[in-house]
Amino acid sequence: MNLSLLVIGGGKMGHAMVKCVLASGLFTKKQIGIIDPTAKRRSFLTADLGCHIFDIGDKTIPPVDLVIIAVKPHQISSAIKKYLPPPNSLVISIAAGINIKTLSSLIPKSHIVRAMPNTPCIIGQGVSVYYAKNTTTSEEKMIITLLSTMGKVLKVDEEAKINYATSITSSGIGFVYYYALATYKQAIDFGFNEKEADLLVRLNFSGASQMLKHFKDKTMQSLIDDVATAGGTTACGINAFEKEGLADNIAIGLKACLKRTLEIAKQGV
Repeated sequence: MNLSLLVIGGGKMGHAMVKCVLASGLFTKKQIGIIDPTAKRRSFLTADLGCHIFDIGDKTIPPVDLVIIAVKPHQISSAIKKYLPPPNSLVISIAAGINIKTLSSLIPKSHIVRAMPNTPCIIGQGVSVYYAKNTTTSEEKMIITLLSTMGKVLKVDEEAKINYATSITSSGIGFVYYYALATYKQAIDFGFNEKEADLLVRLNFSGASQMLKHFKDKTMQSLIDDVATAGGTTACGINAFEKEGLADNIAIGLKACLKRTLEIAKQGV
């Protein structure tokens, strides 16, 4: 059995990444393996993806030169003890908070990359931020090619920015949904039924995201100004937000996310 890609962890992100890779044609089902410790999950992955699916610790898993670590931070150590990537392999970790120094202590002879994708990668509309150290030109090409199957890719020059990206792009998606939910609840309170409120909120956020994508020459402030004419209803609402310190509270949430990321880093694996 010859595999081109091995994913350690078949959870939501590991599953989504493999689906994008398959859809892109980068690798075939026969070239991809996934390790997962849960029998029920392995059955799902087999039925949905048709790749090679392994239990953790399976002795039949071959050496693979391209590995994605997609388990929770506290599971990395035990997972690596069961399957150690071969020397000179390219290992991409998407575990929040776990730095390259820690990963290198577990996988000392591999080339380690930290990446932070977000959940829109499920539909190929995500963004993956990554940091690589001591990788070759061919490895850099593979990193970008692989991550590009899920959406846009941004390489950063400092590892610390991966932790910041966790707040802004990874957890940040959840914060967008949080605001959408608050809007939905208020729509219900105004008198819309659940179906109407759901439709309006989804279309509103979808339209706004498309405007951000389409009008790249416009700043976010200018897009606000296009809607918030002086003395109008939008300006009145934004003034109320500012009076209540909404922007400051958003910053508090983002910083709390970063704080937790750094706590995970200190806890290690």
